[in-house]
Amino acid sequence: MGRGDAHPALIAKLRDLHASVQSDAPPEDEEVSTPPLSSWLRLTFDQEDGDYHTYVGTHLYDGMRERSEGEKGDILSDTIMAALAVDLLSTETSALAAEPSRRQRTRARAAYQLLRSMNALAPAWGEKFEGICSTFSSSPT
Repeated sequence: MGRGDAHPALIAKLRDLHASVQSDAPPEDEEVSTPPLSSWLRLTFDQEDGDYHTYVGTHLYDGMRERSEGEKGDILSDTIMAALAVDLLSTETSALAAEPSRRQRTRARAAYQLLRSMNALAPAWGEKFEGICSTFSSSPT
């Protein structure tokens, strides 16, 4: 299920955990970044006051990218994108198995197409893992 369908009690627990992690964080200043757990937790309960960037967590990826430079940063960014695509395909195919509707087949097919596109979307990952990526490009659609 998506976070928009999460039970209100779970959302409340995530808010409480976020507040707890925030209280343990160092004071805000230019030299200290927000801890990744705190940033990620904020993404779990922004249904009412979030936007696209908080929904997908672009600030988390930007922070990881800033801490890595050059080819290493490219590989990190592209590997994260590929891992998210694999996770999305897993989630959508599990949902398809549970509810074999036309809408869910469309979602699973779109996730599959995304994963098949990883060589183009995440070229640094594709270069390092060409054998894995070629498996997807030779699979039937």
